[in-house]
Amino acid sequence: MPDFNNFVYFVLVRNGNASYSFTGYSDIETGEVKVINFGKKDPKTGNDLPHRFRFDRAHRSMRWNKNHKDIHGNSVVDFLRNFPECGGSPGGVYTEVDGEPFQSNMMFKEMNESKDAEIALDAKRLKNKAETTALKLKGEELSDMAVLCGMLSKDEGMQLHRVVEYAGASPEKWLEMYDQPERTVKALLQKAVAAGVVDNSRGTLYVWENITIGANESLAISKLMEDSSIREAIEQNLTVLGA
Repeated sequence: MPDFNNFVYFVLVRNGNASYSFTGYSDIETGEVKVINFGKKDPKTGNDLPHRFRFDRAHRSMRWNKNHKDIHGNSVVDFLRNFPECGGSPGGVYTEVDGEPFQSNMMFKEMNESKDAEIALDAKRLKNKAETTALKLKGEELSDMAVLCGMLSKDEGMQLHRVVEYAGASPEKWLEMYDQPERTVKALLQKAVAAGVVDNSRGTLYVWENITIGANESLAISKLMEDSSIREAIEQNLTVLGA
């Protein structure tokens, strides 16, 4: 078991639900570009490729062993602490607010307070909720969510793998898709387009048997939700095609 006392945690504190990543920075004193390299090479040039550090909605924190170094002996933890957008970095952008220094460009910081830990825990809870919900899916519900996650295979094992993978990578977006009332109809429309039952080749128009059902996806979904006869006819078309 790893010694968790040797780990240093960093947590994203800004940037909303968007992802945030970086590879390097220029030292404020020397102008030298600082990066971390673990030996990865550009396949075309053979040059070293710097490691890309990344935060996103599912992973709002990262941990590194305080003794971890790259191939050149550079400390990963020191690199992160000195990155200009890390809280407390000597290279940060500071202004004075109420007589105290304020770092205006801080995006992440070393986790050292309970509120920092709560940010990371919230992300873990959200990811757990999405993955747990995904694992319980079966039948038509599983099939619909698989389509919305970009999987058209009818194999349930492949469908489940895809929705769980998507839920883990983008939990907030996945839960939004799962909770939307038009989920089933949206999946039906995407299946119909993929099978050629509904034509979407003319710009944003959605056409079924020479009938325009919507000028865009949103309007097409609304039409199918309102008109059960067209919806059922499209379902029948898909059944005949085995789609």
